[in-house]
Amino acid sequence: MNTSDYYALVQEDADLSKPVLVYGWDDQPHEKDGSSRPYHASAGYKAVKLDMADEAWTARLVAPQTPTQLYQGVLSPYERPVPTVKEQAKDALHHVHNSAVMIVAMGGSFGPQTRDYVAKLQAIVDGSDTVSTVLPPVPHDLKQ
Repeated sequence: MNTSDYYALVQEDADLSKPVLVYGWDDQPHEKDGSSRPYHASAGYKAVKLDMADEAWTARLVAPQTPTQLYQGVLSPYERPVPTVKEQAKDALHHVHNSAVMIVAMGGSFGPQTRDYVAKLQAIVDGSDTVSTVLPPVPHDLKQ
């Protein structure tokens, strides 16, 4: 018989019908009579009770800590979701913006290929392009 209840802490708005990243762990010892109290997670998180034996909990705590996900009550190594094309486009725009600062500081400007590239990225980000599944090719020289 377990001496505690064990919990995985996930974001409060986590959709438990999908794999979710575990942000922390906690345990709550049972009362002297063996009963357990309701667990209250910190603001922004919810606690998911784990079906875990005391020995498994101890083994988890002493093992190297690696990112873990919870799905259907099972803990497994965390697998980062593949970024959507919109997320990839946001990252690409951020990179272009950072490059633009340097290009302008050096007295340069974007060429037509880069302006077209940025327009395509912006269309993906703002949702006006709903058919692209991959990013447009990056110009070899942003001044072109």
